[in-house]
Amino acid sequence: MSAMSGFWASLRALSSRASSAAYPDAGNDFAHRTLLDHEALKPWTVEEIWMLNGTEPNHYVDVTDTFDQKIEALRAHRSQTGHRIIAPRYSGLTCIPVHPRLR
Repeated sequence: MSAMSGFWASLRALSSRASSAAYPDAGNDFAHRTLLDHEALKPWTVEEIWMLNGTEPNHYVDVTDTFDQKIEALRAHRSQTGHRIIAPRYSGLTCIPVHPRLR
């Protein structure tokens, strides 16, 4: 197993645990009893979970006005992105219109 495949496996496991903690565990009196007993954190209902890279996206954000700033921010994180070529030429990109239902 390569280091990257191990990374993705760990990330998938982490996301599965995080989503389980939000639902159904957050509303279950018995799922994390120590949170109630020791920290007085009562069960509650999570109203939304935002997931990235889902198979059926239903929310889009137009980043046209801040795209240059986002590219510069990526380039500034050299320790994480220095091995990649980040948008060397992106002039001429056009925005894809978002269906009004998804706005």
